[in-house]
Amino acid sequence: MNKIALILVLLTLSLSMGCKKKDESSEPKEIAGVPTVDEQMKEWPEEQAEKEKEQAREAGEMQEEVISEAFEKEKKIMEAEGTKEKEGGIVSKIEEKTKEMHEEQVKKEEITAPPEIAAELWNLIQTENYTMRWKMWPGKEAFYKGTKPHGALLTTYVNSIGYDAVVKKESKLPLGTIIIKENYMPDKMLGAITVMYNLAGFDPEHNNWFWVKYAPDGKPMTMDKDGTTMTLAGKVPGCIGCHSASNSGIDFIMTTPE
Repeated sequence: MNKIALILVLLTLSLSMGCKKKDESSEPKEIAGVPTVDEQMKEWPEEQAEKEKEQAREAGEMQEEVISEAFEKEKKIMEAEGTKEKEGGIVSKIEEKTKEMHEEQVKKEEITAPPEIAAELWNLIQTENYTMRWKMWPGKEAFYKGTKPHGALLTTYVNSIGYDAVVKKESKLPLGTIIIKENYMPDKMLGAITVMYNLAGFDPEHNNWFWVKYAPDGKPMTMDKDGTTMTLAGKVPGCIGCHSASNSGIDFIMTTPE
């Protein structure tokens, strides 16, 4: 065998051995305690299934938690509304009680305030010296003939605020108008003094007239009605009832000015 043939044989053998080593090195080597690729591929579906199952369980728990929170929230809202209704009922009762107390207070003030107003009014007309400074009723002189329930003889005065309106026979007399009627017995002895005072806001239903009947000493007179003693000051039913029937066309006035 010549040299060339020998070289070719040796080269062939060398290539063959190199390929074998390469194939051996390319095969995966097993390491103790570490799963092989085949084992890992076999276990992966089981792990994935377990993982998905865990995720589903967590999602279910989260959903239950959300539902629970929503339920608790709704429950609190309902309880709050119920409490609100309950509180509303309590507030309503308090408001009703307050209203009742206010109405009672108003009635009490209506009972107590007229005498106080009457006292102030008496002081006012005395200070005004009405018999000297005010004019008598238009067309009337002192001691003109009276009718019941007033005296047999009457002398009537009007303050300057209301006098011109009375003369003009206006249907509504100005606020602040004061009309004083002195009630005399047949022997010209003074028996009582009756006064109409147009007091702002006092009694809108009856044109704000304040009524009072004084004794000659200036104290409001009283009368017994249904077992109760009534002070004749303020909204006096007898005065309102009688003067409401007026046909003079002038604000609760019975005597037409001449």
